[in-house]
Amino acid sequence: AEDTIIWNCLYEGESGMSNELSSVCFADENTIFTGGQEGEVYKIINNDFQNRITYQVDNIHSPFITTIVFPTQSIGYINNLYKTIDFGETWSFQPYPFNPVGTSSAMNDMFFLNENTGYAVGHHGLMLKTMNGGVFIKNELLSINVDIYPNPADDFVYITTDLPQHETFMFNILDINGKIVKHGVIDDKHKKISIANIKSGRYIIKLITSKGEINCKSFVKL
Repeated sequence: AEDTIIWNCLYEGESGMSNELSSVCFADENTIFTGGQEGEVYKIINNDFQNRITYQVDNIHSPFITTIVFPTQSIGYINNLYKTIDFGETWSFQPYPFNPVGTSSAMNDMFFLNENTGYAVGHHGLMLKTMNGGVFIKNELLSINVDIYPNPADDFVYITTDLPQHETFMFNILDINGKIVKHGVIDDKHKKISIANIKSGRYIIKLITSKGEINCKSFVKL
């Protein structure tokens, strides 16, 4: 007799969980990460779907989770734009530094040989490779003038640039330990950014263009 392939239903979606899941990955034999619509990723331990942990990791280009990989138990990636080094407790935003016309920043699939070496593929035949865990390193500085005020700041900072037409920047706000506490896009010559929810202290705003050019400015949050 031919072998029969059997699938057992572990869980059937309900209110509060994405109606369409598109990616699944085992971080270890007892822990599943899965995600789909609306930028939600779920961490499920020992098949306990009712007590799952939900992470909101929307990105500005597409809220759809296309791929999740964990090359090690503690290190994982979502859509090649988010990385965790603590088993999913925190996720850091790390965009790749170019975005060909007509493509989104999130790739369609990823594969990692180890925690540092990985590949990502996407639209228009685009294929990326990282050999340093997805961290982009480049030393070209912005030729565009950038100013940040007020400094020190309370609830908001303003970023002014001589931004060319149709150009955009990614920005990351990092604390003194290098952890990203806020990120987003600058698409205007005079951008207002809320910092009301971050703690008092010294921070760095890192600007990244589509060509990989960077500029860093520091400010103090009161």
